[in-house]
Amino acid sequence: MQTQTAAPQAERRGQLLSWAVSATITLTWLVAVTATEQVSRVVDNWEAGATMLFGSFLAGSSPEGGGAVAFPVLTKALDVPAPVARTFGLCIQAVGMTVAAVSIVLCRRQVHWRAAGLGTGAAMAGFVVGIVAVGEPDELFWPPSIGTAWVKATFSILLATTSILMIRHLRHGDYHGRLLSGWTPRAQVGLAVAALTGGFVSALTGT
Repeated sequence: MQTQTAAPQAERRGQLLSWAVSATITLTWLVAVTATEQVSRVVDNWEAGATMLFGSFLAGSSPEGGGAVAFPVLTKALDVPAPVARTFGLCIQAVGMTVAAVSIVLCRRQVHWRAAGLGTGAAMAGFVVGIVAVGEPDELFWPPSIGTAWVKATFSILLATTSILMIRHLRHGDYHGRLLSGWTPRAQVGLAVAALTGGFVSALTGT
């Protein structure tokens, strides 16, 4: 009985702590912007903030990051160069997704830690390879050497593929349970290859 009562209480504490983390990050940003007198700059670039606001909803409700919204809007609607849009999206997601990860842990959500560790490591390796192999280190923002048109095409293919996989996932129910029961060497290799590829693509498109 005590265990059953303690579980909801622990979950509520985790939820309150996750809200506290988000509030602290937001307050820190407000203080920093005000102290450095950057409020007018934020107001002048309100479109970018609005874009990432919608991006955050997508990131919170799907496996895709907010860059899936930021990259096309910034490059096509706001005429922002692709390397700048990629870097902007990565910076925003680095903060947002870190806070989201902390909230997931605090709320004691079910996590496949072995998959998360393997996927994160492989994705980081892929990102570094992508930046070093394709990026131009002598130029600002390390733009990809393959050209903007190829980057935009890669993003479009990535977005379409991820959308199809998300629809299939919704139709097939609980993937987490199947992953736990099917954590085979083949599944591990597949996850590592997918994460490695995703990290490489993130170096190009920021998501």
